[in-house]
Amino acid sequence: MKKAALIKVITMIALILLTTSVGQLAAQDPMAIVIELIAVQKGDKGIDLKATVTDEENSEPVKGLTLTFSGTAHAKVVTLGEATTNGSGIAELKGASLEDLRKAGHVFTFEASFAGNEKFLTGETTLGLTDATITLSAETVDSVNTVQVMVTSWNEKGEVVPIKEEEVKLYVPRMFSLLPIGDITTDEEGYGDFKFPTDLPGGVNGELTVVARIEEHATFGNAESSSPTTWGVKTLEQASKLPRALWSPDAPLWMLITFIILMTGVWYHYALIIYELIRIRLSNHPEKIDYNE
Repeated sequence: MKKAALIKVITMIALILLTTSVGQLAAQDPMAIVIELIAVQKGDKGIDLKATVTDEENSEPVKGLTLTFSGTAHAKVVTLGEATTNGSGIAELKGASLEDLRKAGHVFTFEASFAGNEKFLTGETTLGLTDATITLSAETVDSVNTVQVMVTSWNEKGEVVPIKEEEVKLYVPRMFSLLPIGDITTDEEGYGDFKFPTDLPGGVNGELTVVARIEEHATFGNAESSSPTTWGVKTLEQASKLPRALWSPDAPLWMLITFIILMTGVWYHYALIIYELIRIRLSNHPEKIDYNE
């Protein structure tokens, strides 16, 4: 009996050691990652590149990975820069210059890549798009505040050509998001205009920024341009009249209350998890039994 019990104990110990070793080896194996890439063309201001990195197994964001961004045009490869992922797994490269790529052509392939390390395997993704530019101006025409856009691209000969019948959406930045104010469809010359609203609150001097965007286009991807104006209602003059709303400087109360409730719930669950982990840890250390009693 004693021999059988000893063999059983030895077998259990061996299984535990084997399981632990396998787990440690598995933990040491680098994980595969998934990279998603978004680009926003900004004309003469270059291009914004945003890569989101998650692990392939759990789709969880990966922090602290340095990605290299590059672009290709007619086989010419240009390194645009590097960025490191934040806590949300996002690495952003803003205002990367397209000057060298445009010398080679106007059809681009952008790449975000990770060289790999002891924890994560190499990874890369590509995004193809055609060069496009939104020229935005804010002018007063016949006493009417008017937003004017011109959308152009390049043909195979390298000539600037208008983009006709293209939808351009207009926004004004607000506290938490962009407020849509209208849209423009370009004509045969790639031109379009829009009568700006007269009742949008602005800053102390009525300052507002108008943003024009082409969004998720099959050929051009995302393109954007912005222009400052003083067409808003001056804040000091209208402060007592402005309600809490998405378009006003003060967000509505329901949005603030919802945000506070959500964040309270998140931190409550964090605290609850930590509390339960402490309880589990303490429960694994029972009091010593005094066998002399």
